[in-house]
Amino acid sequence: MEKILYSNFESVGDILSELKKKLQPKKQSKVLTLFLAWNEIAGQKLAQFSKPVGLSKDKTLIVACKNSMISQELYLQKQRILNSAQFYAESLKLTVKDICFSHKIWGKYNSEEGR
Repeated sequence: MEKILYSNFESVGDILSELKKKLQPKKQSKVLTLFLAWNEIAGQKLAQFSKPVGLSKDKTLIVACKNSMISQELYLQKQRILNSAQFYAESLKLTVKDICFSHKIWGKYNSEEGR
């Protein structure tokens, strides 16, 4: 009887090695550090009603906004915010090429109702 293999892994070490590559814990902690600097990047007033939630593969910072007015205000200040985000990202050896502001994802990433 022929043995059927469902993956290219030969050992647990192979699996762990692949997981380590995919999870990239150091990169994730750098991205989290960038997110923690959001008050300084966006400004305290706008940061109250928005929060970064992801950094896409194409280096776009994804920001959830409480409502469309906040999205619009952030968009109007996009170049200043992008420059600030790039400054912080550079110090962390990350790259941010663009920012996307969306009020449609706020509920998915914010569990605090009054925020």
